[in-house]
Order: sequence, then C-alpha cells, then structure tokens
Amino acid sequence: MDKIPRRLVPLLRAAGVLLAALLAAPAWGAVLTITASTLSADASTGIAVAEGAVRLTDSVTVATGRRLVLDTRRRTATLTAAVVRTPEGTLEGETITVRYIRTRVTEAEARGAASLAMRRGTLAAEEILLLLTEERLTAAAGVRLTAPPDIVATGSRLDYHRRTGEVTMAGPVRLQTAQGTITGQRLTGQVDLQRARLSGQVAARYGAISATADAAALDVAAKTVMLTGGVRFRQGARLLLASKVTIYYATGRVVAEGTTRLQIPGEPAAPRP
Repeated sequence: MDKIPRRLVPLLRAAGVLLAALLAAPAWGAVLTITASTLSADASTGIAVAEGAVRLTDSVTVATGRRLVLDTRRRTATLTAAVVRTPEGTLEGETITVRYIRTRVTEAEARGAASLAMRRGTLAAEEILLLLTEERLTAAAGVRLTAPPDIVATGSRLDYHRRTGEVTMAGPVRLQTAQGTITGQRLTGQVDLQRARLSGQVAARYGAISATADAAALDVAAKTVMLTGGVRFRQGARLLLASKVTIYYATGRVVAEGTTRLQIPGEPAAPRP
C-alpha cells in the first residue's frame, strides 16, 4: 500500500473498481482482487476503504458486502453486511474479517448473528471462524447445528474438521429430533448428526420414557438411542436399573443388557370397610 503514489489516490477513488495490482503476487496471474463503487486509499497507513457493491476474491473464495476496510500491513479485510462463499459453504454475518497470505484468503471470521450454510446442514452462532487452509472451522456462543430432516444440536462451542466430517460440541449440549431429546456435556459425531455420541450427565426423554446415564449414542438410520453406564430408566411408575439400555424410539421397544433390576411399585392396598 505504501507504494501507491499520492497523486493516484484521487484516481482510485474516482475509478473505484480495481485494487488487484496493489495485491498482486510476483507470480503472473496470482492476484487478489477487490472491486467496489468507490475506493479511497491512504499510502501512509496502508488502509483502503471500499464502499458500494464491494467484492473481494482470490478466484476460490468470494466475499461481498456493503463496505470494506483493507489493512495491507495486517493483511486483513473487514466487510460489513457480508457474505463469503467458500469451499466450506456460504458464510454470513454482521461483520466478516478476511485474512490473507500473499494472494490467498486463509481465514474468514464472522461475528454477530453469524451463519454458515453447508451441504449437510446449517450452523448458526455469534462467532464462526473458517480456517480455510486447514479445512476446519470453530463456532462459539449460542451454537446451533441443524441437519435434515429434523435434527438440531445446540451448545456453547463447536469444532468441525472437513476432511473427516467429524464434529465436536461442548456443552451443555442438547440434541433434539422429532421423537425426543438427549442432553449432556459433550457431543461427538458426524456433521450431519446421523450418528452422534453424548457424554457427561446424560439425560434422555422420548415420549413417556425418561432416562439418565453416563453416555448415549444416537443412530438415526436404526432409530435407536443406546444408553450406557449406570442407566436409570423410567417409564411411568416403573424404574429399570441397568448397565446398558437400547431404546427403539420408533416402536417404543426397550432392551436392557448386563446386570438389570426392575422395580414395579405394587398396587395400593384397598381401603378397609
């Protein structure tokens, strides 16, 4: 930015459509491009401000917004009312800060009502950080992951690795389907939530069934919830204690394994005449 002659700054403001040459790498054809309706630059600070139909792209990632502040010394660009389209999905937020190395966008951080539309679900949180070169993301504060057809997981923090498809969510965590809910302190599984495991003070409720355990595993395809470790299972007045219980929530069938004890309260005695 400090290479821009001051006499060119008014011209950049007037033309206001191209900043590619300022960010070009030595290799021919490698370029980060910014276009906008108006553009002003300060050579002494290395700051440029673009407004009106702003667009930033490295040919793979495309960021658009109402306004952009570029800091070439810190290699960041902050957009307001922003949308960033990446290989991970489409990221939106009140503000999105894009970080780049040479001419490649490496990170995109959304803050304020942030959301990410992915192929296998939608993620919402107050903060979402995409680490594009590492193919992973994190989300924090009011995290909500939604997957078809009707699965919703909420928690305080989420980590996702695209290469493995694995997601981890810190709690308290709540996993909900149309049939019931499971709560716990930690969730691990696939990003589409078709298989997920919860641990730490687990509680499950499916219709008239309620249970607590050390861990729970949801299998959407099999329509089962497997509870393990100190299971206390209640259905109506009956209490079942077992080391492992599988709930077939589509049919209401329950299978207990290991050391099992069933408590059925007796009928109250008839009053004497």
